Formats: sequence, C-alpha cells, structure tokens
Amino acid sequence: MTALLMMLLAGEPVDLSAAERKQAIETFKVRGEWIHPAVIQEFLPWLSDHERPIVRSMDVAAALETNRYFDEVKSGPTGARVERGEEGFIAYEWLGRTQSGLHVVVSRLATGGSGVFTSLGVFKLTDAESLAADGKPYRSLVLSIVRSVSLGDRVTPKLNIKGNVVSGTVECTLPSCTSTTLRVSL
Repeated sequence: MTALLMMLLAGEPVDLSAAERKQAIETFKVRGEWIHPAVIQEFLPWLSDHERPIVRSMDVAAALETNRYFDEVKSGPTGARVERGEEGFIAYEWLGRTQSGLHVVVSRLATGGSGVFTSLGVFKLTDAESLAADGKPYRSLVLSIVRSVSLGDRVTPKLNIKGNVVSGTVECTLPSCTSTTLRVSL
C-alpha cells in the first residue's frame, strides 16, 4: 500500500534535452535556473566529520521537481539561496569555470546557531547514460564533486579563477581569527 501511494504522489522524472544538458554543463544552470542549493548541500561534509565528501555524484536532472528538493529557491545573478527559517539557510555563489571546465562555487551553510560555515566546492557536470528501474537507458546530468575545502565560520572569501587555479584571500569577520591566503590548483 505504501509503495503504491508513493508511486501515485511521485511526479514523472524530468528528461533534459541534449541542448539543456549542454547548457547546464556550461552555465551551472538547469533550464535557466541555478542548481538547487540543497543539491550542493548533499556534497558538503558534516562539520563534525572529516573533510572528505561522502556523496560524490548525483543526477541533477533526477532531483528536479522532486519532493526532496521542494524548497523555494531565491536566485540571484551569481547563485542561489534557500531559507529555512530558524533552521538557517544554504546558499552558494558560482564563481565560474576553470580552464578545464570545472565549476567553482562558494557555499554558505547556517544551521540555526550563530555560525555561517563557508566552503569552496569544485564540481564537474557531465552528460552520462544511466539505466532506469525498468532497465531502459536514459541520459542523465551528473554532478560530481572534485574538491571541497572548508574555509571557516563567518568568513568572507575574495576569490578568483585564473586558468586552473582558484586563489585569493579569506577574510575572517571574527575577532578570534585571522585572514588567510588561499591557492587551490586543480
């Protein structure tokens, strides 16, 4: 009974055209909208864990129009944000692409306390073939994390991309910490 109810409530999977997948790979946007911030959050290691991401890849097209990623997204010119009331927010800013085509984002996660935890994420988007539950092939838009770097709590990164290097300063807004220089070669 539960499985039948879930099938009735679930929407149809979203099939992206080849042109839509290509545009997403170039822009980090799907059908003109930034990738959902909660998708980016899936890749972020928990603060209480080590820095290696547990989730390494996800089909972004499969995440579209699902109950799991239903939050209202506020989009800006360089990224997106989801507000969660007293539970905080998840947001990211897309810095652009490296020479090799990797996407660089700075994410900010607030979980309801005073902390706003900032991370640098480097992602790769690919057009891949997958198999549906019935065994039929379909095209998927796979987002994979290449690198994740924790930047700290309540920091303001001022980063740029040159070739395959992300560099700049990470300014701390707390009196108990100092600003640092960051250089990440990809």
